[in-house]
Amino acid sequence: MSALDLTVHSSRGRLFWMLADCGNIVRRGLLHYRRQPVNIAWQLGFPILSVLLYGYVFGSAMKVPGGGDYKDFLMPGMFVMTMAFGFINTATLVVYDSTKGVIDRFRSMPMASSAVVAGRG
Repeated sequence: MSALDLTVHSSRGRLFWMLADCGNIVRRGLLHYRRQPVNIAWQLGFPILSVLLYGYVFGSAMKVPGGGDYKDFLMPGMFVMTMAFGFINTATLVVYDSTKGVIDRFRSMPMASSAVVAGRG
């Protein structure tokens, strides 16, 4: 690498490099999904099945005090539950990478430490 290349890289802002590192982690995650498509089916199918189960199977048995509709309360709860499962999935994958030594490799590279978590989310 020449001195010209180093000055070009150093003239970029920290935000640019953090976003570039985050993009690399996202690309790595998408490659994992490409190799294991069952994970996509699970992450998309679980919220859909939960809404159908709680909305149509259990929803007819629920009576909301004050005469409201159960589905008005169901959807915000499903969004929160889906986000919580997404956080759990992110944490699980970061721990898996940590046990395999991937995080140690990321630490040895000049990359933003926040990109590891932000790229997974």
